Amino acid sequence: MQLHLDGELHPMSRDEDGWWRAAVPANRDSRYGFVLDDDPTVLPDPRSPRQPDGVHAPSQLHEVDPDAWTDRDWTGRRLAGSVAYELHVGTFTPRAPSTPPSTTSTTSWTSASGSSN
Repeated sequence: MQLHLDGELHPMSRDEDGWWRAAVPANRDSRYGFVLDDDPTVLPDPRSPRQPDGVHAPSQLHEVDPDAWTDRDWTGRRLAGSVAYELHVGTFTPRAPSTPPSTTSTTSWTSASGSSN
């Protein structure tokens, strides 16, 4: 397994817990992915929090400022009578190159229903 970081390949090694690792310098805008075995295809990080060019393109490092956001003013939400709905917005936007046509109506329905979460 190799790390593809900003166009360069770096070898990775497995640690004692089975995780693949590579220690290489990167910046906060670096794009990365993984190359498996002898296949030259660069695969995105399946656990990446940021994929600005879609779910099939390289991932981007994402640094969160721990001082930029707090929850001190959040009062919580009443759960009784609520509906939880998970929507992976990155796969349901017209900008994503791999968005199936049927998802456009889903996005419109979600907006029309007044759901914002």
